[in-house]
Amino acid sequence: MPGRTFIPCILLLALAASVRCGEPESLRAKACALMLAGHESEAVEAYRAAAEQGDTNAEIALGYAWLDGEGVPADPETARHWFARAAEKGSARGQYALGYLFDRTGEYELARRYYRLAAEQGHIPALCNLGVLLENGDGGPADIPEAVRLYQAAVDQGDELAALNLARLYDSGAEGFERDSAAAAHYYRISARRNHPDGQYAFGNACCHGDGVEQDYAEARRWFRYAAAAGRPEAMLALGILYRDGKGVDQDYAAARRWFREAGEAGEGAGFTSLGILDYNGTDREADFTAAARNFRRGAELGDPRAMLYLAECCRDGDGVERDCAKAVEWFLRAGDEKEADAYQSLGRLYFDGDGVERDCEAALRCFERGAELGDAASMTMAGYIHDNACGVERNRKLGFEWYSRGAEAGDSTAIFNLGIMYENGEYVEKNLAEALRRYRQSARKKNIHALCRLGQLYLNGSGVPADPRLALRCFSEAAALGSGEAAYELYRLCGEEGAFSAGPRLARRWLVRAADAENPAAQLELGRLLKEEKSPEAESRFAAVWNHKGAAAPLLSAACLELAGGYLAAGDIEKAGRLIEEAAARVPPETLYELYRVFRRKYPETARPALEAAAARKHQPAVRELERLRKQ
Repeated sequence: MPGRTFIPCILLLALAASVRCGEPESLRAKACALMLAGHESEAVEAYRAAAEQGDTNAEIALGYAWLDGEGVPADPETARHWFARAAEKGSARGQYALGYLFDRTGEYELARRYYRLAAEQGHIPALCNLGVLLENGDGGPADIPEAVRLYQAAVDQGDELAALNLARLYDSGAEGFERDSAAAAHYYRISARRNHPDGQYAFGNACCHGDGVEQDYAEARRWFRYAAAAGRPEAMLALGILYRDGKGVDQDYAAARRWFREAGEAGEGAGFTSLGILDYNGTDREADFTAAARNFRRGAELGDPRAMLYLAECCRDGDGVERDCAKAVEWFLRAGDEKEADAYQSLGRLYFDGDGVERDCEAALRCFERGAELGDAASMTMAGYIHDNACGVERNRKLGFEWYSRGAEAGDSTAIFNLGIMYENGEYVEKNLAEALRRYRQSARKKNIHALCRLGQLYLNGSGVPADPRLALRCFSEAAALGSGEAAYELYRLCGEEGAFSAGPRLARRWLVRAADAENPAAQLELGRLLKEEKSPEAESRFAAVWNHKGAAAPLLSAACLELAGGYLAAGDIEKAGRLIEEAAARVPPETLYELYRVFRRKYPETARPALEAAAARKHQPAVRELERLRKQ
């Protein structure tokens, strides 16, 4: 918002004391001395005496005293009386003061009238404030060209605030007024050189980002220092960022921390947030989650939305504080209320996953929709996923497609990939493999792992494209470099003895280990079997990783279960065997339960019996018959 100018009462008093003394002038000089000495009531009486003798400056000073409650109770009507007496004499300062009173009370039409009278006499604050009213459309139609003319007239007389207002106007590109970053930088520079802290900070920002001027971090630092010395916390924060990133200065984390702390203590919450990020990431010293959470809390209490988000994540994950998902929800909501879109996305995922809170897909959907309203592309994608996959709501492919489309337009690679799936499978839209491929490639260019893997599969199998193992290899390699366990497992298969690029067992084994370490359940099972053949004790941990994997497919779970059972049988570990059977009853099909029974029945019949009963209860006929046979014995 453009800034208004106000000449405070004390300045008027000082001006009044500098004139040659007659009777009213002597009273004004006495009033000024009393006001400066803190004797406000006596000063007001001296001003009243001078004003009653017709002294214009005393009338204005007395008006400000009544307006601001200095030495008398605040009374705008009495202030208006004294300002009007001065204005009626044609005093520009009186006209400005009356305009200022109406500006404060929201009577903008009258404010315009008196500001204009003072502005026609060249009164600088009146020029500036009338420009503000015209820019905002307060008290009448907005008139940007006239506002610009008035600001320029004030600038020409040396006013730094009018220069700042002009700069902001050019910077924002008001309606019907094209943005001009070079003009904005020009006026920011004028305001800065005239020692306005806001202008100094804004011109430093322009230099830092090369917005309207050549990018120059050293020059940015110079102006940030001036603004910081004048108490601008945003400038302190900016200096901290320059020192942290080594831009325009040698990288110096100690200096960065000092400036971030000064910014925070001056009221800029992002200063503490920046300190917390350094602590959390261990950027310049050992990571300290406790210190990070403490700084995030201080930033959050000062109203910084990112601090609220990070504090919520600390509460959710138990980083630096005791894990408290109720507190996490509270801070996510507070951050969301401050328009932090990521907060709604994170809260939505908390409800969607049921992580520390009761799973609630409807609540998750509401959070994702609110995040989407704030422009968060990932929230749009998750809203689409819930509708597309009937997660706690009735399946609605149409809504799923629409949300994916919005997410894709906003640049989310997962939304683009999901549209590809819909086109490939003909879900809601007509099947169109060419469009699916276009979407997969678009998503892959954004380094989406799923898209790269899907393209790799299509090239490997020749589905909708000519088979091309080399292109498949390239896609899987790129995805594996991004951490995909699925891609690493496909590379293991391609490089194995029966693969298209047999590269020897050592290279194939490296890909298998990478895939398993990336928690790919198929790779973990395969590696476990190799380790079992090698009689390595690590085999059990690989099978257990598959068994404990939330997303493992049923056949993989069954295979891992039976492998673990064989190991427990060989080791004679009856306790682990019992726990495995108890868990398996709810996780594997009855066929696998029956196989478990057969593994243990000869050596540990009592341990095996619950597996048989669980399989029979699910109508597995061999289990039913076996249970009947045992009961007849």
